[in-house]
Amino acid sequence: YKSLRGLSPAEADSQFLDICRKLEMYGIHQFEAVDKHGAAIHVAAVWNGIHIFRCGSKQNSFPWSKVYKLDFKGRHFYIIFRTNLEGPGKETIVLKFSKKQCCKLFWRRCVEYHAFFRLKRRDYAANRPGPVPSSAPSLTRGTAARSTVSGASSHYNP
Repeated sequence: YKSLRGLSPAEADSQFLDICRKLEMYGIHQFEAVDKHGAAIHVAAVWNGIHIFRCGSKQNSFPWSKVYKLDFKGRHFYIIFRTNLEGPGKETIVLKFSKKQCCKLFWRRCVEYHAFFRLKRRDYAANRPGPVPSSAPSLTRGTAARSTVSGASSHYNP
């Protein structure tokens, strides 16, 4: 930040964001999980999809356009994705988290990122009966959050 001295706040912010944009892992919050073979991995929800890291390097990624459904039950997190965008083929990845709360937090983050980066407001409004909402679906506490957000995602066909 010392190199940004003398610049206006807008110019300093712009240069700082340019530096952050070039850092691959900047702003990514990774969650610890275990894959089906029992190997320790890290998963993260990012702007373009879900990334899986093993030993510090990206092993796999699932773009939002291929993600069909996200679900969790207890400590198990399910990613159901399309094998190809045109065909009906689907596969499921199961990840196991150490705690139920971590699994739910990751599911919630995935739903929020998908709604923000993928779900378009007019698409959401066109597929929902009733009045057009003033904003994207919000998360609330309890089972209402699951039904509201899951309902919004299930009506959307990318």
